[in-house]
Amino acid sequence: MDVRDVASAHILAMTASGAAGERFLVSSGPVIALKEIGGILREHFGDAARRVPSRSIPDVVVRVAALFGKEFRAIVPDLGYVKKVSNEKARRVLGWEPRGSEEAIVASGGSLIRKGLVKG
Repeated sequence: MDVRDVASAHILAMTASGAAGERFLVSSGPVIALKEIGGILREHFGDAARRVPSRSIPDVVVRVAALFGKEFRAIVPDLGYVKKVSNEKARRVLGWEPRGSEEAIVASGGSLIRKGLVKG
């Protein structure tokens, strides 16, 4: 999700007739795995994205790690669960159109690089 899309949804929610008192879920589409996000970043930024993880930790390893490390315990209930979201109401009531997920990911990566927040 791109912050620009969140901002535009807020403006539309304040100005669209029929939006008063309503709640809107703003998402850019289906959930994307972190591994896939990493692939998009490496594809677009090459060497600048060389430290982006390219592998996933198997669920069984996370479950075993949770027995010994509290930082993994909060993750265990979400293993294997894919959140299903719909932005249909925001599109229908607000006329809202989000950017594509890949565009948002690339824009975020580019911003981090330009601001010097990515370490080589």
